[in-house]
Amino acid sequence: MAKIHAASDEAGRNRAVAEAEITGVSLVVRARETLTSTACTARLIDAAWDALARHGRIGVRVEDLDGGAGARRLLAGVCGLLAIAAAEAGRDADAVEIAVDATALVPRDAFLARQEGLGGGRLYLLVEPSLAGPGRFWKQLWQFRDRAAVRAAFAPLVSSGCPLLAAEAASAVQPLLGVQVPAGSAWVSAQIHLPNFVRDGGELRTDALEFALGATLEAADAMHDAADWATAQARHDAWLNRRLAIALTGIGDLVERRGQDPGSLDCLAELDDLFAWIKSVLQARSRALAAAGDMLPALRDSDPQRWLPASSVQDSWRERWQRAVLRHAVRNRNLLVMSPWSVLPGSGKDLGAYLDLLPVLVHADAFAFAGPTDRSGLNFNDFINLHQRARAVFERNSARGTFAEQA
Repeated sequence: MAKIHAASDEAGRNRAVAEAEITGVSLVVRARETLTSTACTARLIDAAWDALARHGRIGVRVEDLDGGAGARRLLAGVCGLLAIAAAEAGRDADAVEIAVDATALVPRDAFLARQEGLGGGRLYLLVEPSLAGPGRFWKQLWQFRDRAAVRAAFAPLVSSGCPLLAAEAASAVQPLLGVQVPAGSAWVSAQIHLPNFVRDGGELRTDALEFALGATLEAADAMHDAADWATAQARHDAWLNRRLAIALTGIGDLVERRGQDPGSLDCLAELDDLFAWIKSVLQARSRALAAAGDMLPALRDSDPQRWLPASSVQDSWRERWQRAVLRHAVRNRNLLVMSPWSVLPGSGKDLGAYLDLLPVLVHADAFAFAGPTDRSGLNFNDFINLHQRARAVFERNSARGTFAEQA
């Protein structure tokens, strides 16, 4: 982890302090194949041990559970192998975060399987559209609200602020922040707590926030070059996409500190303008880095003229592509991360009203589901509404993108 003291203002106070870190890597495990092959078993233990030794945390997407009566046994078996890797790497069980399809196991069985094979720690249930409405799944998840390690994740796409880059399927969960990401992708994370930029009178210090955004982006981007990524897939992805997860936290606390009404349209419109501006600041800095050095390699790979035969058509495409790159080339494929839980204030007061802030999540490139450690301020209806309304925002966001195979 690197703490950034970027600069000082006229009074000598730090204007930007952030922590950028490698949050770990995600592995994908096919349960039945892994448990029935000695070679696959050994490969999983070795890969998990190496990733834990280098990064301290890993996210493991467990597939091929079939959803039948044996799904719990299969998940517990994979978790048992991960427990061996964690012990050999000198890590606790909570350094391993598990993600499974919510259609394969109900929350209770998934939780018990993790406990049996590995012990306590985060468990993500990836929700499909068939589970969108209230039902047994959500009632069980509500019953686990005091066990903050059991969480739902339901953002199946990761997008980019660069219009030349397509959205990607997000089938895994990145550890620590709980960001739903393409499997095997490499991310550098940093968090910016928005209430830190509010003066006592409620005025937002946009100059300091702009400075912090730029300084954090540059420091996090540089960590891609210094990182010792644990897998070949992550190393390639870091080079190709240079993904950043700059997470904005404290949205509800920001509204509360400024004395605004979270249920008012004026408050929502003001926040919408704020996050549109924040995204533009990050995109502008990423474009500046691209202009000063190499642009993102993924942009070169997405050049459509490479697949055309040599002809006047190819020459025309090349000219159009070069003009588009001049306007939109960036250094980082993904930048902005937000969480539906961030709209809730830490005070726990009148939480239902803060759900009206969820539409601002549409500005995010990726979504985090780690959630608060204390959910006691939510009632069941608020809990369901948060997930359903956040999902509607994600679906609106996803409709603007297209699927792309990960390179």
